[in-house]
Amino acid sequence: MLENRKARLVISFILAFALWFYVVGQLDPITKKTYRGISITLANEQSLSDNGLAVVSSSDDSLRVTVSGRRNAISKLSKADIVATVDLTNAAEGTNKLPIDLKIPENIEIDNQSLNEITVNVEGRVTETKDVKVKYRGENPEGIEPTTIKTDPETVEISGARSIVRKVAYVKAEVSIDEMPEELSSSTSPLTAVDHEGNAVLQLSMSASQCKITSIMYPTRTVELVVPVKDKSDDNYTRNTSCQDTITIKGRKSDIGEVEKVKTEPVNITDIKEDTSIVVVPVLPDGVFAADKDKTIKLSVKVSKKKK
Repeated sequence: MLENRKARLVISFILAFALWFYVVGQLDPITKKTYRGISITLANEQSLSDNGLAVVSSSDDSLRVTVSGRRNAISKLSKADIVATVDLTNAAEGTNKLPIDLKIPENIEIDNQSLNEITVNVEGRVTETKDVKVKYRGENPEGIEPTTIKTDPETVEISGARSIVRKVAYVKAEVSIDEMPEELSSSTSPLTAVDHEGNAVLQLSMSASQCKITSIMYPTRTVELVVPVKDKSDDNYTRNTSCQDTITIKGRKSDIGEVEKVKTEPVNITDIKEDTSIVVVPVLPDGVFAADKDKTIKLSVKVSKKKK
C-alpha cells in the first residue's frame, strides 16, 4: 500500500513537471529578436592620451545584434541593455583591429552579431591654441550691427589627433541678434571647434566648453575709403590697381559721426609682376570698427607688359 502511494507521488510529480514545462513552453517560448544600430563605445581613450596618442577614425560606430531567450525576457530587453565596447588600452599608432565586447543580461543569449571587430586608426596627439570668434545669428536691423567687445576666454586649447586638430580654423561661439538689447549686454554660448567653412570638427577635447560674450548693437555709417598706393618701379610693367571706394564702419554715434573718410595703411606694389590681390588694413580711430561686410578689403593689382 505504501509502495503504491510512493509510486503515485512520483508519477504525479513527473506529470506536474511535464505539464509545467509544456505550459511554460507554450506561454513563454524561446524567441529571437534583432536589434539594429547598437552603438559601439570606444573605452579607455585616456590610456591613449597618456601615451601621446588619439583616435582619428573607426571603421564602424554601430552594429546589428540578434539575441534569443524567453519571450517575456526578450520583451523587456531594450537597445540600452546591449552594451558594445572596444578597449583602446593596447592600441598603437597606426591601424588597429580590435575586438568588440558585447554585454547583455544573463537570461539572454547572443545568437548573431554583424561585427566581431572594428578597425581603429590612431595618430599622435597634439594641442594647439585657437581664437574664439563670435558668430551672430539672425537678420541685422537696418543701420545697426552687433559688435563683440570681449570674450572670456579669448582663446581655447584644443587637443586631439594631429590631422583632426589641423582642420580647426577657430572656435565658434554664437549669439542670437533677436535676443540682443541695444545697450551693452552679456550672454553665454557653447563653444564649437570649426573648420574654414564653419563645419564642426569632432573628436576633440577643449580647455573650455562655453564662453561669456560681452557685446553691443552699434550704429553703422558708410564713408569714403582711401588706399594709398606706392609704386617706385622703373621696369617694363604697367600696374593698375582697383579697390572699393567706400567702407562701412560702426561704433558709438558720437565716434563714427566724426569720421568723414578712412585711410588704409600704404600698399607697396613696386615688386609685383603678376596679377594679384592684397588685403588692405584700414586705420580706424579708437572705438570705431569695420562693419562685418568690410572686415576684409582687397586691392586688386593687374599687371601687364609695356608695349615697346
